[in-house]
Amino acid sequence: MTLHCSSNCNPRCKMNWYKDGKQLSEKKNEMFRMPLNRSMSGFYRCEATGEEGNELSKLVEVTVTCKLQCFQCIKIF
Repeated sequence: MTLHCSSNCNPRCKMNWYKDGKQLSEKKNEMFRMPLNRSMSGFYRCEATGEEGNELSKLVEVTVTCKLQCFQCIKIF
């Protein structure tokens, strides 16, 4: 799952992502790709910071109800 955040900053703003009010320090861009597991459920928002100040997005609630599973079939001859 990918969350997107955009702004009209010029020059380009720095983006920070937050989950449940805590900054996700390793995420610093407009897209946040999150692994799908139950621990990632929560409230997310982004903050754009630039020369003109900063602005927070609205909160988005993400609920993960089960872990995504991938299965690969290998055919052996």
